[in-house]
Amino acid sequence: IKSRNNTFQLTENEIEVESNFPLSVDPATRELKITTPAGERIVAILPQQAVDNMLAQGTFELVLKSRTNPEEEEVEIEEEEGKIVYKITGANQERLFGIFNVLVPKTAAVSAETGETLGVTQSLLSRLLDLISF
Repeated sequence: IKSRNNTFQLTENEIEVESNFPLSVDPATRELKITTPAGERIVAILPQQAVDNMLAQGTFELVLKSRTNPEEEEVEIEEEEGKIVYKITGANQERLFGIFNVLVPKTAAVSAETGETLGVTQSLLSRLLDLISF
């Protein structure tokens, strides 16, 4: 865990998680905690497990790399509707008109407390590419 540019970062293997809320590890219980305006919450699912679950479920084929550090996958952790959520941006490789390879990006929201997939979103362009690709 480190602090940089008013954000907190947690790096696990090749996964880099960025948070606007303070992250800490309880030395006695070894639990990862995040402090939000609603209070301190325990992060039960680590980022690598959340990413592995998305890949195993086939939500997407690959996780997109960080813009700031192309060697690491970028995942954000934030509070959404009172829940701590990982925002994982991934993509599926498809063939546009059966000819060109394209990456169709999407973002999955995964509960950092339970590991449950809370939703998957795509931009309008991504949905259009998904429709005309196979």
